[in-house]
Amino acid sequence: MWANTIERLKAELQNEKKIICFGCGEYFERFIYEYPELVLNIGLVLDNKVCIGKQKIVIRQNKEINIVNPEECKKLNLDKYVVLFCSALHENMKKQLDRLLGEENYTSFRYPLSEDFNIYSNKYKIRTLVDSTILMLEKYNNLHRVLDDMNIWDKESLKQKILKEEIAVIPRFTVILTTKCSLRCKECENIMWALRDARKLDKEKIKHSIEIICNVLDVIPVIDLIGGEPFVADCFDEILEFCICKKKIKKIEVVTNGTIVPDKRRIELLKNEKVSLMISRYENVVDWTPLLNCLDREKINYVKLNSEWYQTGKVDKRGRCKEDIRRQYYNCFSSLFCRAILEDKMYVCPRAAGMGLLGMIRQQDILDIKDSDDMKEKIMEFQILPKYEVCDFCDGGMENKIIVPAGEQE
Repeated sequence: MWANTIERLKAELQNEKKIICFGCGEYFERFIYEYPELVLNIGLVLDNKVCIGKQKIVIRQNKEINIVNPEECKKLNLDKYVVLFCSALHENMKKQLDRLLGEENYTSFRYPLSEDFNIYSNKYKIRTLVDSTILMLEKYNNLHRVLDDMNIWDKESLKQKILKEEIAVIPRFTVILTTKCSLRCKECENIMWALRDARKLDKEKIKHSIEIICNVLDVIPVIDLIGGEPFVADCFDEILEFCICKKKIKKIEVVTNGTIVPDKRRIELLKNEKVSLMISRYENVVDWTPLLNCLDREKINYVKLNSEWYQTGKVDKRGRCKEDIRRQYYNCFSSLFCRAILEDKMYVCPRAAGMGLLGMIRQQDILDIKDSDDMKEKIMEFQILPKYEVCDFCDGGMENKIIVPAGEQE
């Protein structure tokens, strides 16, 4: 199979070829953001929504590009172009062009492109550290607070300091408090259905890990407390109060399924301005009325989460190639925002942490959290790596996701 690499694409462009981008949505926007040096090499954009004539799109450097229907490609000298599929539907798009042009008559790539991590590590830092950190800070209106705390002039200065690793930050951590849950969701992405007999988690190890992370990082935009169902955890109040007291932690999300109404002590903790209660929307499964009445009465900040779930599948190995594992990871929310803490270990996501409890994870995909001189560097590296083999046991980052009923019970 041909190499779907940025190096190969650039080699093709050295032969005075132009890029035809098939698709002008999210993947196209990511491409021109990540490779601004290639914007001037884009000659044409294809879109099936364009029926007659041409439309134009303005992208970076004030460059105008024609958008045409794929049928127009039959008029082109394809020796002067390479095709870049910029869509999760790239397989269907390629079949369409193969029918129009003949598979052997054009050279193609698909976004995202593979890269040499050592050469392009700064690009990974921009995506996984810089942009994602700013997004989390702005989401909860904490950006200016952090700028003031650190005596930094503006957002661009903060971004440069993160990129140069003058400021150590991970945009969001997920802390697992328990594997116990008050529901039995058939499609639980964090595989709680496989962990019903798991041991009780050690709260002192959890607290020690949070302490170490706060010591080595300069700021933590968001920490997310989850289960199972976090309100079931005996240690919930203690861990929440512990996180509230940490100045470097700017926001605390608590994800609940809405089945448990908090008691008086818990209500007082949830009222803290740093805390947001995130309620999973399981239609026809949970009666939220008692919980919502309590939250409204006590003026507790809460958010109703989207009810749409995607199938992640069972925890068996899929047998994907390295390129497909990398794409799977790239397309997943967890690649940016879900580094998971389970006791004294860090995983790429909560699902991986659950697999760790089951003894299914390679040591290379686990970071031991401990007091050490190089802990900061190890945590930062764990955030920016471009793929993890554990993603071969999950369908969460598939480009053609399968929607399943949220919260459907066994």
